[in-house]
Amino acid sequence: MTASVPASVTTAVKILYIDLDNTLVDFPSGIARLTDKARAEFHGHYDDAPGIFGRMEPLAGAVEAYKELALHFDTYILSTAPWHNASAWHDKVLWVQTYLGLTDETAAYKRLILSHHKNLNRGDYLIDDRSANGAGMFEGEWLQFGTDAAFPTWASVTDYLLSNGEPSQLHAAITLARTSHAGQVDKLGVAYIYHPLAVMQGVTGEDAKIVAVLHDVVEDTPVTLDHLRTLGFAEPVVRAVDAVTKRPGESLAESMARVAADPLALVVKLADLAHNANPKRQAGLPEDVRARLKVKYEESAAALGTSLEAIFAKS
Repeated sequence: MTASVPASVTTAVKILYIDLDNTLVDFPSGIARLTDKARAEFHGHYDDAPGIFGRMEPLAGAVEAYKELALHFDTYILSTAPWHNASAWHDKVLWVQTYLGLTDETAAYKRLILSHHKNLNRGDYLIDDRSANGAGMFEGEWLQFGTDAAFPTWASVTDYLLSNGEPSQLHAAITLARTSHAGQVDKLGVAYIYHPLAVMQGVTGEDAKIVAVLHDVVEDTPVTLDHLRTLGFAEPVVRAVDAVTKRPGESLAESMARVAADPLALVVKLADLAHNANPKRQAGLPEDVRARLKVKYEESAAALGTSLEAIFAKS
């Protein structure tokens, strides 16, 4: 007779990481509390303002959601602190102590991890508003949080995690893109998934974000348009992905004409050009490759009735 194994051994508690800034923490509330002098001095890089991270309030429902999720998951706070603001590291600890408590043996401040490489942490879920600092390469499931993201509120996060609910279409698209592009790198040797995630963050509206994150899956992976349909993506989304997908033997003019004829595809293609042609991104390429791509991107923009300068000005 075989002895039964205790449920605590067979069912491991899943590991959950939660970001701080713009996920648990309302970053703009800290900016509002800076002095006029500090706001002027650190305009454009507020995270370098001394003390700003100690001035922020929690986002609506964040503290309650954290405490509820901590009852069901092995929960950690995984955040990044700017290198040029030494007070940030200290202030983030104080924020966690202030809003999430000091008394319990499993207090949140004992589970605070500060890292610029979130992908090195192993676990099941990461709730984060951005793909930056390794979040987009997290090996578990990334739940993108925030307005116009896959999970716009803390209620949507807890509903999904606690009820095993169906993910949103945007979340499903992000997951598909991550798995489809796994192992691929761009011309700079960077994990390819960062490009569609960056394009996604350059557009607004759920359909546009879905098309953006999927815009290369048909062209560069085994995913087909029919597969997108079987996964439940709406026909306008599938048509837009088709429009931005290059076809063998097709000229640039023909390709851009198809893009221009589809408003959703056009929005995504402009964001795609903005990221691909960004001078900071291009700076890491050899000069001859940079020159060749610049001509290509300029011709693409012209075919769409605009210019790179105009695209950069709007991005």
